[in-house]
Amino acid sequence: MLKGSHANSTIGLLFSATLDLLRPFYPPVDSLSMSEPSVQKWGKTAGPWASMAFLREDFIFFENFALHEGSEQLGKVGIAFSQAFRRIEQKLVAAQTYSAKEFSVTDTPTLINLIMEVQHPDFLSALQGSMLLARRAYIRAAIFAYFVRSCRHAVGSEASSGNVKGLEEYVVGLSPGSVDQHLEIKTSEAAMALQERANLLFGDELQLIAEFRRGHRCVTPFVLPFKCRSYLVFEGGAFGAALFDTERVASEMLPLAAQLPS
Repeated sequence: MLKGSHANSTIGLLFSATLDLLRPFYPPVDSLSMSEPSVQKWGKTAGPWASMAFLREDFIFFENFALHEGSEQLGKVGIAFSQAFRRIEQKLVAAQTYSAKEFSVTDTPTLINLIMEVQHPDFLSALQGSMLLARRAYIRAAIFAYFVRSCRHAVGSEASSGNVKGLEEYVVGLSPGSVDQHLEIKTSEAAMALQERANLLFGDELQLIAEFRRGHRCVTPFVLPFKCRSYLVFEGGAFGAALFDTERVASEMLPLAAQLPS
């Protein structure tokens, strides 16, 4: 496992390489502090259209997840992901012990507990319109796209052996444990690269949680319109898929914390 400055440089390399992979499709946003018109202009190039180009045949699964999570219209791939995501959250909260990789798979246990504890209407309202929850939505979208990309790679590997399946058929046939494995980011460095991306856009999660604990009036709001938030969800999906691609290439050249299986 890489340590110290070597680990930081590897995280930075994965972060930059992932963004570079997306640049032919759209210019990744650098900051949410830009003016609303600037974000709207960026969204026209970085919304569903750009994601469709990068995600290719898997866009249909991401679009269904982004639009219908939590509803009866959510497809089988989205349902499998949501169930796995919930299992991992429950495992983290119950165990109270976390590796660097697990710490980055969903959200910190502190945030999970915070969401479970919130009851007062003022706090609920502040949480719903916060950068904290927008950050969570971005990471969730990225991990879903990473999950789909991982499953797509497995489908391709099985097809080369003569076992041809569609992605949805493949996911439905997996055991819960196998679904969980596809959801978990394979290396700590890639997981931290995703956290770096979320930090750049939304701020550090622990600092955002600390604001919330000081009172609902201290919470940093997500002030951009709903349409801009949807743009960021689609960008999160593109980043997650690109992160899987970058991680696979990097794992063949660098001693990452947990190598991908061949």
